[in-house]
Amino acid sequence: TIIPVVVMATVISLKAPKYPIAFVFILLDAYAAFFGTYYATSYFGVEVGVMLGALIVGFVSNVFAMVSNHPGIVVSACGIIFCLPGAIGRNSARILIEGDPTQFAISALIVGISLTVGLMLSDAFGFKRKKLNL
Repeated sequence: TIIPVVVMATVISLKAPKYPIAFVFILLDAYAAFFGTYYATSYFGVEVGVMLGALIVGFVSNVFAMVSNHPGIVVSACGIIFCLPGAIGRNSARILIEGDPTQFAISALIVGISLTVGLMLSDAFGFKRKKLNL
């Protein structure tokens, strides 16, 4: 499939760390986010699908942080891209041309909130890790 190519492009563009365990978790996170969001969206709708995809991304990044002692944002930044539905961007131009931008704004706001809720729930119900000394 095309997911490994997109993951490698994302890793290069976001300048993810070059240690091998990060690549494994980023690839795992991308597949889990894509397929989790895809199937959850087909069963529950866009908003719940994005929330469950973000929940999966947060759990995988928490496991990565626990295993490698590196920040989980390394994995979640590359995986969260696969949770965002492309239909919102495509529909935005159509809706703006038709003259009803409030529907797009409300839809984008709800998807953004559900993405945030999924990440916050994964942090709340995730694994407890030791504090980082800054």
